[in-house]
Amino acid sequence: MQRNRSQFKQLFLAVATLAALSGCSAYVKNIQNTVEYAIFGADSVNLSDSQIKQLQYATQYISISGQPRAAIVLGYVDADQHTYVSADSEAVVLRHGRMVATEGLNSRFDNIERPIKSVHDQSPDPLVCLTSANQNTINPKAINPNAAQTPDCPQHWQATIYVGEGMDEQRYQLSSQFSRGQQATLSLPGGRHIQAQQWLEQLTANQAGEQWQYQNEYWLSTEPGQPVRVVQSVQQLVPDFPQATWQELKPYFAPAATPATPAGAKP
Repeated sequence: MQRNRSQFKQLFLAVATLAALSGCSAYVKNIQNTVEYAIFGADSVNLSDSQIKQLQYATQYISISGQPRAAIVLGYVDADQHTYVSADSEAVVLRHGRMVATEGLNSRFDNIERPIKSVHDQSPDPLVCLTSANQNTINPKAINPNAAQTPDCPQHWQATIYVGEGMDEQRYQLSSQFSRGQQATLSLPGGRHIQAQQWLEQLTANQAGEQWQYQNEYWLSTEPGQPVRVVQSVQQLVPDFPQATWQELKPYFAPAATPATPAGAKP
């Protein structure tokens, strides 16, 4: 599937516009080799191991409610908010592996009633804790199946979720409970095999006197020497937005912090 120059320009402008509106630093260079795959279409995207290894940009597979799979590209990073974009200007924001905002997908998928607009935590999200520590320093109770069942990270989360816009805006009160699942070696696209820990999340959503219950599943990498991150997930945030399946193609690793120069020292 070939993408012409105008389609690349469309994606670049979409990323640049989002970055400008949010005041974030753009992360848009070296995207040419990935943009041809970053589209939601009638057919699922299936990249070969060779194509995946040649990716120069952080990329993930996403399939929404069983629809054809797409590969979407990391457009920019704003602290812990990672915005992935398609060639048609759709965008999904991940926070430590959790979907927290979407743009444009509801016009493409009939089963998306409203876009996810914002998440307001009322208690700390366990995913943030579980994915914030380096593998070398994380408390082993969070990843060792033989250790105590309760890790140091919180296991309960409460949040208010806003979906839709204007007169169509809806608000959900969400609560969830995390529990540790199995450990396994995942086979990821590109011929990678990654040690991972499964975490299960039982969610309850309340809105206007109605209640929904459903389950999310996250697989966190426990590879020695690598940051802990979500490498595969099946997740749904609110009833208005259907279940999405994610799978890592090329990871994003934040650049190492530059040590501060002591006052008075020569550069």
